[in-house]
Amino acid sequence: MKNLQARPMTRLGIIASLVAVLGATAWGQTNHLTERAISLDECLEMALENNFTLRIERHNIEQARFDLRRSQTAYDPQLFFGLTRARNTGLNQNFDLLGNRSENSSQNTVDTLEYGVSGLGPMGFEYSVPVRFTRSFGDGYTYNTLDLNTFTFVPVGYDEYAARFNIEMRQPLLRNFAVDNVRRTIQVNRKLLKMSEHQYEARLMEIITLVELAYYELIFARENVKVQEKALELAEKLLDNNRKSFNVGSMAILEVHRAESLVASTRADLLAAQQLVKVQENVLKNLITKDLAEWKQVSLRPTESLMAIPQALDVRESWRTGLTKRPDLAQLRVDLERQDIDIRYFKNQTLPNLNLVGSYGRDALGTGFENTWSDLHFRDKAVDYYYGVELSFPWGRREAKYRLAQEKDQRLQKELVLQKLQQDILVQIDDAIEAVKTSYDRIAATRQAADFAQKVLQSEESLMRVGMSTSFQILQYQRDLTAARTQEARAIADYNKALARLAQAEGSTLERRKIKLQFK
Repeated sequence: MKNLQARPMTRLGIIASLVAVLGATAWGQTNHLTERAISLDECLEMALENNFTLRIERHNIEQARFDLRRSQTAYDPQLFFGLTRARNTGLNQNFDLLGNRSENSSQNTVDTLEYGVSGLGPMGFEYSVPVRFTRSFGDGYTYNTLDLNTFTFVPVGYDEYAARFNIEMRQPLLRNFAVDNVRRTIQVNRKLLKMSEHQYEARLMEIITLVELAYYELIFARENVKVQEKALELAEKLLDNNRKSFNVGSMAILEVHRAESLVASTRADLLAAQQLVKVQENVLKNLITKDLAEWKQVSLRPTESLMAIPQALDVRESWRTGLTKRPDLAQLRVDLERQDIDIRYFKNQTLPNLNLVGSYGRDALGTGFENTWSDLHFRDKAVDYYYGVELSFPWGRREAKYRLAQEKDQRLQKELVLQKLQQDILVQIDDAIEAVKTSYDRIAATRQAADFAQKVLQSEESLMRVGMSTSFQILQYQRDLTAARTQEARAIADYNKALARLAQAEGSTLERRKIKLQFK
């Protein structure tokens, strides 16, 4: 006995001791965690509020809305105002009868006040209404008519007021009448806003599906921990029985070592399962929180369990649903509508530029601001106007024709992209339905396998008690039972995940989770 006690620890003993220490350390680090019971609906609510991807995508909608509003400001009237002063200094020459020359200078100042409004109206209409007031004053020179013997100038001062009121209009009759670049931009921005909403809807379905998958994976991970704990319990029970049999001399030491090996490997599997729980918790936390540090010491405990509720499946009905509700498909359809807007615009640009133009103006003069203003508004002494049509077009109009042909070709390309996506959706739905069916059938098969493995283990344990079986066989059947229980939990989790993926493929995720999406 002394020699046995002095022998170094076997490799299996070292592994068992090390795993036990690691297990105690791991659980010691998690003992201070706060457990938080959480349902799938709570996870979805938190994701809608906190998920970074959704928050970023919502800003894309706001930016598209700002683009639309900004393009609509093209119809806002443009007010303009200007106040200027211009000064000019001139030189004049004087000669007397003897030919002597002298110079005189003069200064002229012009103050101008101009204001008005201009802008765009419906159907490409353009208008401008400027009003201009000027005051001219300074020191001028004129010939000295009192002294005809010399060619001299005498200073003369002046101060004049003038005003003009004008209305200018331009109305396209062909090009830019049905649609111009401003209306095209507004209509395109409306479509882009709609596309951003569909993009957000698709992203929302994706995040909801990811939350569901992470939630089901967390349930499976915790169930797997229970399976591994049960396996460890059976392995330790076998080790205890083998040690008792060895102590009474009815079993060889080899069977004890085999049981120790099973305990060590099962404990290692348990540690791996516990580590997987932490990984899946982080996956879920990353989807539903905006500050992971606050949730570091929180352990999530799903309040729901994995269930296998049978679902009625109809591939053609799912196809109709997918072709109707998929947001990415709706986004492509809106993009085709946007392309049609460009086609109408560039088709209009191939027309000649025929404009109806007109102008009406009034001028006034006075000795002061008040009488000039009154003369401008209430007297018709100086009125001018014109009206007519202007016609211009580029020779051959090749640039507009080529651009129109390019837009039409782009539409044909997008139609093919739409058709491809429709077919891809049908394939995705068909694959998802097959995955649902297969995973549901796997549940029954794995459950039956677990029941059989349980019965085989119980029978083998009964045989071992009467000496008709060995520890090696018990070890094998325990591993089979653990694997069967894990596969059963895996099949149920896969079934629920397959249902979530099917809803995403159909575009019915929001309806399935009873989430209503509304935009401003």
